[in-house]
Amino acid sequence: LIPICRSVLIALTSAALLAACGGGGDGGTPQVKPVTVATVRVTPSAAALDIGATLQLNATATDAIGTVVAGKTVTWTSATPAVATVTTTGLVSGLATGTVAVTATIDGVIGSSTITVSAPVSQVCDATQTITIGQSISGTIASTDCQLTNGAYADKYVLTLTDATPLRISETGTVDAFLILQDAATGAVIATNDDGGGSTNARIEQPVPAGRYVISATTFGAADFGTYTLSVSRGSTACITSAPAFLPDTVIGALRAASACVLPDSSYTDRYGLTLTASTILNALMHSDSVDSYLFIETADGVSIGRTDVGGPGKDARLVDTLKAGKYIIYANSAKPKEVGPYTLTLIGSIDACGVGKTIAVGGVVTDTLKAVSCKLADGSFVKRYAFSVAASTPVRIDLTSTQFDPYLFLQRAGSATKIAEDDDGGTGLN
Repeated sequence: LIPICRSVLIALTSAALLAACGGGGDGGTPQVKPVTVATVRVTPSAAALDIGATLQLNATATDAIGTVVAGKTVTWTSATPAVATVTTTGLVSGLATGTVAVTATIDGVIGSSTITVSAPVSQVCDATQTITIGQSISGTIASTDCQLTNGAYADKYVLTLTDATPLRISETGTVDAFLILQDAATGAVIATNDDGGGSTNARIEQPVPAGRYVISATTFGAADFGTYTLSVSRGSTACITSAPAFLPDTVIGALRAASACVLPDSSYTDRYGLTLTASTILNALMHSDSVDSYLFIETADGVSIGRTDVGGPGKDARLVDTLKAGKYIIYANSAKPKEVGPYTLTLIGSIDACGVGKTIAVGGVVTDTLKAVSCKLADGSFVKRYAFSVAASTPVRIDLTSTQFDPYLFLQRAGSATKIAEDDDGGTGLN
């Protein structure tokens, strides 16, 4: 008999091929050939990772025909350990922003994964870099920056002021600059500006109280990337000081680029401080043959009361408003940027008959007279209003007496028209 040689495929744990040939009754000795690793695949092949986060990578070796080769030792390496490290088991840890290649080596064959490490959104949007008055910082608006709700990206800076300061904040560069100034504690927006610095540059110039603030250097558009320079300096003292004004008063002034306060829209303004001791109807008129007059009034702490571009003849501005007792700033301004020229500001005040005329302390007594020039109510009766304050819940007795008219009292909470109490004849007689 002639022995016949047969090839038999036997599956082994090493994925080797065993060739067995025998003849007659003789038994052959098996011969195992070592398997060569052809490729190493790392999964995932690319991934994004936050600073402080971890990611598990896996490496798979295969031979020339794609069969998995198991049981091999893997050596892990990070090309840039400062950006991300990797353990002997393939666990990657993000350390700093950047891109790094993490490789797995098996029997000299290398596979790799590209890891991009970024700051978490919460960190990107946290303002950590400081800026001080007199400092300029150059930066780049990129898609890795904090993304605002309007889709634009921003770099954020912390500014701390120990005193009230007239500030000028400027952003210039290759982008259409946009500035946002916020209170660091509350997030309240204090000021924004688009093109106040001319062209596509942004500038905020205004007095800012002592405190901690966040400046966002951003762009007007949602996908505007490029370089910028952010500068913080002291603004003109004209933006924080005010000339005194009185009632009545006529002020001869002039808007000048060299001495006026520059507002975010690049218009010039002069400031006048007005103190009122009683509720007053203010009639303010700004006349100019050189500029398009614009008037606005704010409280001393910056709350807008009213503003107007019209109301007077021609390009004059007239503002009529009822103001409570307090301190105010009147702005003699122009409707257009960088207009200069002389103007006349005329201020006339009349007592608001329906305003609070006097303040009474609890326990006090006031003697007064109702007149036909007093505030007239809808029912045709006349009234005078008085204010008082209590720090806590307090029982209060209010008496109104007169021998010449039938007294009537009503009590309102300050700032509200709702009556808390009223009385006609709760006292003796008609009182």
